Amino acid sequence: MIIKKAHSLSTRIVLSVALVFFVLFFAIFLVFDKITKDALYTAEKDKAEIIAEMIAPILAVELYLGRNENVSALAGQITANPNILSFELVKDGQHVVRRKNAQIGSTNTDENFNVEKELMHPVTKQPIAKLYLAYSSDHYHHLSGQYRIVFLIILGVSSL
Repeated sequence: MIIKKAHSLSTRIVLSVALVFFVLFFAIFLVFDKITKDALYTAEKDKAEIIAEMIAPILAVELYLGRNENVSALAGQITANPNILSFELVKDGQHVVRRKNAQIGSTNTDENFNVEKELMHPVTKQPIAKLYLAYSSDHYHHLSGQYRIVFLIILGVSSL
């Protein structure tokens, strides 16, 4: 005996509406997720660049005056920030200072924000050194994960 499946019109309509809703829900999620990740990435990258811009003039003056001990002290203070993973200052191809944060072992260095900044002579405005900073991407990943969860909850509740 063969059992026939009853596919009434109402069943087809309900399944079609559910499928359309699922595709729409998935598309909205992907679009908002991409927009949010891009915005958060830009904000974190800008934070790293602002830090480099902020300390560059101070480092340039200290290098110009030959106060390498002050440069080392500043490097220590900067790498005390858990978000700064490494600090390198290169002058004439030689490392003046190279510091790494003690917490670098727990972070994937391939996904960090790497910033390079030319240090300019205070008077002539000629490049005298290069500053290299590695800024942690942990905060970016944490925020994007939290946003994803909140967005899924909001979409889930609004779909009811």
